[in-house]
Amino acid sequence: MTAIVSPDWSLHIGDCRSVLPTLDGGLASAGVWDPPAGLGFMGLDWDRVAGEAFATFLAEAFLPARRVLKPGSAVAVWAHPLTSHWVALALIRAGYLIEVK
Repeated sequence: MTAIVSPDWSLHIGDCRSVLPTLDGGLASAGVWDPPAGLGFMGLDWDRVAGEAFATFLAEAFLPARRVLKPGSAVAVWAHPLTSHWVALALIRAGYLIEVK
């Protein structure tokens, strides 16, 4: 994990499954996430998960992030158009409210 820290903010770069457990609860005011596309287009094993298993895989990553976020925080989540419905399902399963603006 790489961390860049200043007095007012910090940036943590790494796999959320290993980074999030190291962070204090209620630390973040917002999140910007770039999860896998679930299409296997780069030939990577972690990006080959599809369908229902993909939603479960993402929900397991999104759930611990709720502990790190302050109540009422917003997150911006990227999703590929072909698998965005699975990303939305994962967010709902992890307890997030989806608002389209």
